[in-house]
Amino acid sequence: MEFCCKNAQGTSTYPVERMSVEDCVLSKGWNCECNIRPSDKFTIVHVEFINNKKTEDAVSFDIEKFNVKELTELFSEFCKKNKFANDTVTSVSIVAAARTMDKIQEIDL
Repeated sequence: MEFCCKNAQGTSTYPVERMSVEDCVLSKGWNCECNIRPSDKFTIVHVEFINNKKTEDAVSFDIEKFNVKELTELFSEFCKKNKFANDTVTSVSIVAAARTMDKIQEIDL
């Protein structure tokens, strides 16, 4: 099922498939925007989604590497708190990786 959203300029709409975090990762995979070493255990993940104003938005989470369940739970909590639908995800991107959560939290993006 699709819905429409405004582009970055807010001038037109285009169709977007309804997807949860899990659906997005399963269908599109993890978009890796950084080097991930086998020794890295934690990541910073950006979840892009369509907000209530029908415009693209994003939120970041620090999670255990490739933990879809953890990311799904965090994004669902975020959506519930902010009264957003949790099935408007357009991409899931890993933007940083590190061996420890302390190192992840030191990264300034």
